[in-house]
This record gives sequence, C-alpha cells and structure tokens, in this order.
Amino acid sequence: MKKLLPILALLIAPYASGQDFVQDFVRGLAAFQIGHYSTALQELRPFAEQGSASAQYYLGVMHQNGLGVPQDHKEAVKWYQLAAEQGDASAQYNLGLMHHNGKGLPQDSKEAVKWWELAAEQGVARAQFNLGLMYVNGTGVLQDYKVAAK
Repeated sequence: MKKLLPILALLIAPYASGQDFVQDFVRGLAAFQIGHYSTALQELRPFAEQGSASAQYYLGVMHQNGLGVPQDHKEAVKWYQLAAEQGDASAQYNLGLMHHNGKGLPQDSKEAVKWWELAAEQGVARAQFNLGLMYVNGTGVLQDYKVAAK
C-alpha cells in the first residue's frame, strides 16, 4: 500500500488537495479490494463526481456487478463512459463489453470495437483478443484476417 500512495496521489491531485483527501481515496480503494463496498462507495463517489477517472471506473464496476449498490447497468455505463473518455483503459475495455453485450444500452458491435481498439492500444490483452475475434468474424468491422492476426 505504501508504494501505491505516491501513484494514487498523482492520480487524484487534480481533484483534491491535502493529505486527508489522498487518504480518503486510498481508503476507498482499499475498502473496494477487501469487499467493503459501502465504504468504497462513500470514499470514492466524491472523487468520481469531481472527475477522477480511476474512481469513476470503480463506481462502474460496483454498479455493473451490484457490489454495495443495486446492480444497474445503465449507471455502470455512465461511470465507465466518463472514465473511458479520459483514457482509462480498463473502463474502455468494460465499456466495450457493455456495448457488445447490450448491457445498459443497446447492443452495438461498432461501438464495442471502438472502445476495444482504444483499450488494445494501451496494451489490454483482453481487448486485443476480442478485437481479433471481431475481425475474424466480421462483427462490427469488415472481416480482415490480417488485422485479426495482429
């Protein structure tokens, strides 16, 4: 946890100031990791509302899976979208899944490809794999075995 503190501080610096705020963010992430989702929600929501992509991603996960909140795919999409637009690769991947599966919004293979391409460019292996399948099958894109192999 000590090694994460400087990294987390950089992630949230634009959204908050002071050691107490950093500790709140770290406390929220720690609570999420150990399954104390009500604490995670309480600590992370203010950061998410202030624009922290990392906090937005975790709220998306919580709403998608009903962790400490009622499962709500539309709410998950909202938080993933906000984080994905800021370049959060995990949120981009999950948003692609939501589009692909039609969870919380209409099924849209082209949108899934769009978000998976962004995540794949950042090295998300699952996004790269899913894109390969999309190109092999011509789902949401023109079938292209060369691109699929890439």
